[in-house]
Amino acid sequence: MRILLLFELLIAIAFSGDVVVNCGLKSSSSDRHSEDFVCKNGWKPFESHCYRLFYTPKSWSQAADFCALQGGHLTSIKDEKENDFLKQLVTTTGQQISHWIGGFTGVHSPDQRWTDGSEWQFSSFPMEMVNATSGNATMTSNRCTVVHVVLATSIEWYNDHCGSEWPFICKKNE
Repeated sequence: MRILLLFELLIAIAFSGDVVVNCGLKSSSSDRHSEDFVCKNGWKPFESHCYRLFYTPKSWSQAADFCALQGGHLTSIKDEKENDFLKQLVTTTGQQISHWIGGFTGVHSPDQRWTDGSEWQFSSFPMEMVNATSGNATMTSNRCTVVHVVLATSIEWYNDHCGSEWPFICKKNE
């Protein structure tokens, strides 16, 4: 009887479409261990979050809504390590193309913000775009942030009109 139940469970998992991948990645969080850090199929793990690149171009708000439906948000980028991870993720196609991330400036505020509400602590805007006094990108308000693949080996951030359509990167806790 136990073998039959185990077999049925394995069949259900195999055909559910919700295959879970454990990459053995060590999480920076002390409460998460590599053996229990998992992402669903198609999502890539990094430091206790799961990331996925979606190739269908959408406006920034459509992309943000889509990420919310996936249980996440457009990715925030908290430090150089996370930026490097995302660089590897987006440069694998070898194409020079932009991807929406979760940064934006509001209509009434020039300050950069993230869709997940986290504090804006890291930036990778080109120096000619950065305001020396605030550290924010010098763009008009109501702009949204993209990462652009340059020479298939590096990325640059810049702000674009939120209605432009680009592929995008979602991030979620798993």
